[in-house]
Amino acid sequence: MNNPYLPYPVILEDVIIENKARDLKTFKLAFEKEEDRKAFSYMPGQFAEVSVLGMGESPFGIASSPTEQDYIMFTVKLTGSVTQELHSSSPGRKLGVRGPMGGSFPWDRLAGKNLVIASGGFAFTTLRSAITYMLHPDNRSKFGDITVVYGAR
Repeated sequence: MNNPYLPYPVILEDVIIENKARDLKTFKLAFEKEEDRKAFSYMPGQFAEVSVLGMGESPFGIASSPTEQDYIMFTVKLTGSVTQELHSSSPGRKLGVRGPMGGSFPWDRLAGKNLVIASGGFAFTTLRSAITYMLHPDNRSKFGDITVVYGAR
């Protein structure tokens, strides 16, 4: 698909409840078509628009890594009408994904360096993409020490 305004059709494969309040969930999505999965080429740090058909769309940071090629993941906080509808969804539901959008982390400038990743709250899920990418056996030797600092209440 070459039109950035048309979403790729995806299927909700799994929903993972991330906290006791049940207002933070991770959604695992699979592309309906293999050619769409291959065309959706992203790097850690990018985001995409997730469409709840008939309701609207919202932008979310991509939580999966490009090294996890069979699916894409987004962690979503319950905040509005689109996220409410998404949070009430069950596996098997058809959704849409537009993107990827935005810039990725500057991977070429990070190569060979020791890295410190600092984050807090549920925004850390977007950094999951970067950490998983760096720790993948194909990429680990490209980076020095990796230190993760996380703050939560």
